[in-house]
Amino acid sequence: MVALAGAALLCASPGSATEAPAGFTDKPRWEIGVGGGYLQGFDYPASSDANRRGIALPYFIYRSDVVRVGGGGFRAVAVERPRFRVDVSFGAGISSSSDQDGARSGMPDLDFLLQAGPRAQFIFANRPTDGGGRLQVSLSGALRGVVSTDFNSLRNQGLLAQINFNVTQRRVFGSNFDALARLSSTWAEDRLHEYFYEVEPEFATADRPAYDATGGYLGSSAFIGGAYRPNTAVRLFAGMQFGFYSGAANEDSPLFEETVSTGFALGFAWTIKESAERVAIVDVDP
Repeated sequence: MVALAGAALLCASPGSATEAPAGFTDKPRWEIGVGGGYLQGFDYPASSDANRRGIALPYFIYRSDVVRVGGGGFRAVAVERPRFRVDVSFGAGISSSSDQDGARSGMPDLDFLLQAGPRAQFIFANRPTDGGGRLQVSLSGALRGVVSTDFNSLRNQGLLAQINFNVTQRRVFGSNFDALARLSSTWAEDRLHEYFYEVEPEFATADRPAYDATGGYLGSSAFIGGAYRPNTAVRLFAGMQFGFYSGAANEDSPLFEETVSTGFALGFAWTIKESAERVAIVDVDP
């Protein structure tokens, strides 16, 4: 699983001054366009096997009072207030193959991971700044069920809990540049840890002894990134993510290779058309 979702989320359109209620921003009800990019992460938390992907695809964003599609997933909003929001979100993580010379050599590949569950978000700041910018600070906690799939079957990988602290500055110093920083910590049930770190006896080797994984702390990360809008239709983005895994529940696994990792992502989004109809939302997600 590659944990660079924050870079993809930078594709979200920056806020603008509108007549929406205080704390809300008017956004197009829908947008269509083309996006693409390149990212380099790792096969799973604490892995040293790089996972590189490049992609270019059309995209669609839809916003209503309840349903939000785009920005990296699907979201159903239950409560939306200027200082508090509750929603149910759905997301995905990419698959990876077991390298012949990697720690998982000879073991099954890791499938796509799908996640779904509730999230509560507390918004500490969402205020205008000089030059038409906006400072946004929020804290969120999410609980999600995780399944893996090869698109022929689904396998339950248990529950994952995550805490995120986000700081976003839209239009830095009045420019067309947005800056983002995020800190995250993750815990998971034993099934997800087993998916990443378990070594069954049949896959044990002299350099990779059998290992029984347990649940608990999975790791933390720090993300810093930026997005630049050269015109109203095009957004360019880039970011780096640092993973910190010291003290994780399965640090003794032979598949646990690194206590610190660094990944990056860069890309673009080109909005081809958007609706004239607008919808007022609390636009604090990066």
